[in-house]
Amino acid sequence: MLAISSACRWREKQEEKYPQQNSVFVSRVRVWSPVAISFLPELYINEKRIELEARALLATILRYRKQTDQWLAATNSINSVLKEIGDFENWMKIMDFDCKSINTAIRTFTGSDSACD
Repeated sequence: MLAISSACRWREKQEEKYPQQNSVFVSRVRVWSPVAISFLPELYINEKRIELEARALLATILRYRKQTDQWLAATNSINSVLKEIGDFENWMKIMDFDCKSINTAIRTFTGSDSACD
């Protein structure tokens, strides 16, 4: 409905700019106005249907956006847990190396092979 009123305002401005075309336009409107008027209810219904579909599409987009945000948060938490597991594994390797180094140092210092591996 808004588009029709803006089109009418645009046409009024055009009539002011070009008065010679006004008479031709009026004669065309008189011929087509019953036909055009008969399509107005259908146009209005189509406009409302499109508006409802656009709102539904927007709601779907917002729902998908929330869902992808949740997925992103879940993957970020999984990544941080995996990083912590990797950090723990590296720490364990360092501790293993340190224990073996200490064991070797004790063996060397005491001169015995009685230390555990």
